[in-house]
Amino acid sequence: DGTAVNPSRLHYYQGFHDVASVILANISNRPELASAILRKLAKSHLRDATREDFSGITCFLEIALYPLLQVLDEELHDYFIFRELGPTAFITWIITLFSHDIHDSERAGRLFDALLASHPLMPLYFAVSILVNPGCRDRIFETDEDDPAMLHVVVTGLTRCLVDDFEVGEGDEDWFTMQDMIDTSISLM
Repeated sequence: DGTAVNPSRLHYYQGFHDVASVILANISNRPELASAILRKLAKSHLRDATREDFSGITCFLEIALYPLLQVLDEELHDYFIFRELGPTAFITWIITLFSHDIHDSERAGRLFDALLASHPLMPLYFAVSILVNPGCRDRIFETDEDDPAMLHVVVTGLTRCLVDDFEVGEGDEDWFTMQDMIDTSISLM
């Protein structure tokens, strides 16, 4: 909403440690720099997550994620609605910049480079690029779970298919590269 964030009013949230671990893993020899980066992120890209509650992020996801998905892939959008998987199922991706689900610090660091060099809305577009990726989309539709919680596990697990740009070989159609997803995200934005 453009409201300035008072640094003394920043709140820790479950998941901030995931962001911190990626920053520290990539700048381990300069903890003071890592701390400065985390402070800057808390006031910029993650400012809505460091507020008193997640109501702003929840509202944002409800008005942005599914309408964008509906424009790009109405069938997938309708599938999520029918299966009662709400847009807030993707809140972890947004508040941790995907680091909660990407456990390789080099991959997460590569993604952070792209997300932090971009507009703060880039995580939204990155999330959508994963969801509409043909291989991921197929996995989602293969899910025959009626339970939204199980569908959530399948969907958020799609980040395991994310590989470094040079890891994909013959027969690896189920995988997608970081650069492909970044390029798609930029294109969507």
